[in-house]
Amino acid sequence: PLLVAAGRAVLAGGPGLAAASVERGRDGPAVTLFLDDADERPFSTYEACLDHLPVSEHTHTIDWGELEVRHRVRASPRLPGDVDGFRAGLYPLAPGGRFLPVVVERWPAGARAALVLTDHADRTDAAALRAVLWGSSDPRAEGGVGAGLLGRGLKITRTFFAHARTGALDDPEIRLLADDLAVSGSEVALHSITPDRDGREAVRAGLASAAAWRPVTWIDHEPYTNCEAIASRGAGDGPWGIRDLLEDAGVRWVWAAGDVDGRAGTRIVNVLGGDPGAARPAIFPLPNDPRLWVFRSSMFYASPAELAAALSAPALEALEAERGLFVGHTYFGPSAATTHADAHRARLAVISSGASLAIHPALDAAFARIAARARAGTLASLAWFEVGDRLRALGDVEVIYRADGAAEVHNAGEVPLRALTVTLPAAGLELSLEGAALLGREDADGWARLWFDLGSGERAVVRASDGVVPVPILPFR
Repeated sequence: PLLVAAGRAVLAGGPGLAAASVERGRDGPAVTLFLDDADERPFSTYEACLDHLPVSEHTHTIDWGELEVRHRVRASPRLPGDVDGFRAGLYPLAPGGRFLPVVVERWPAGARAALVLTDHADRTDAAALRAVLWGSSDPRAEGGVGAGLLGRGLKITRTFFAHARTGALDDPEIRLLADDLAVSGSEVALHSITPDRDGREAVRAGLASAAAWRPVTWIDHEPYTNCEAIASRGAGDGPWGIRDLLEDAGVRWVWAAGDVDGRAGTRIVNVLGGDPGAARPAIFPLPNDPRLWVFRSSMFYASPAELAAALSAPALEALEAERGLFVGHTYFGPSAATTHADAHRARLAVISSGASLAIHPALDAAFARIAARARAGTLASLAWFEVGDRLRALGDVEVIYRADGAAEVHNAGEVPLRALTVTLPAAGLELSLEGAALLGREDADGWARLWFDLGSGERAVVRASDGVVPVPILPFR
């Protein structure tokens, strides 16, 4: 939600806003509120669907940069009877009054930032994936505690092919690992149906075969050659169009097939950061069909030592300071048995350990750092669908400043918000909450952080006081 305080006025934006622009002027800030904004929907598709990837005859490599020729899709359909609208409140602020802005935070239970790993299915080996999830490929490690992603209580969005020569959901070993992911609260997602080009009927059948895991996220595989990819022809209405099939199967998130700051090197990238004067949405509705939403990620593919260095304590602290979101585009599932190129082998997340495979110790140490911050409550380890659904739901939250000195937090949407976090510069003051049960409070750096569940249509009222003296959150003029 938008909040601008300047001089003797406070502007609080509620549901319906697509974007806002705030500029400093000689007579004060100028604010423009957008019902719609094409820059907030930067969806594009590849110009061509190739029959094969162009491999150089001389270097035997692929120039990936030359393949990045894309067409921007700017459609924003309006149907007869559609209504666009938003809510915003403009409040008069008393001269010299102390304003306690109620800031709606993104992440649950007081977490400052969120980290998501979206792992692509390329070259998946069941033993390697088990080692990354549980620390070792030895089946006795499954369900254990203390190593790997699931063993440390972390979550991941793990994609699979429905059908492939190896590592797909039609492999009994992979199905067991998919069950582990689902039981742990992680996400089983799809990386297309097969590694190859699939027609509509193959997509329909593949979605049905994966229905047991209820996938809601689809990440294109090889959109340069797979015409059914959403970033190729899949979002259209022609013979390769599949968006209706995805929607019918319960999919609601698709990948933009492009990475934020893709050339920035191996580092944590806040996909919500960047130039505050430019649009940089992490999520947005598919322009020609808002029933599907698009998300963006950041490439995170390097040697385990490089990945571990990027997931350093200072880097995680910086993400938390920005209240940010890191969505890593990773490849944790391959092994030497499924990988032939030396460049890819140097990036394997697993090592040999006798007759088994084990997670690389440097990478596991990085997972331990993330898990420690998750236990401390400063960093949320989430699956993609949790993040995406939460960001969408937050767009329906409205803060209303009341004349009686209270602030009302209203969830005008249809999705309940678990452990909704709000902060206000009221450390040391007594705060009361009406309409919701307070789940936690934390005071730090002059700010008080509260979190509580807020169901669909529910309202929670926050009041402040200094002892027995009420303190208005917004002193009205």
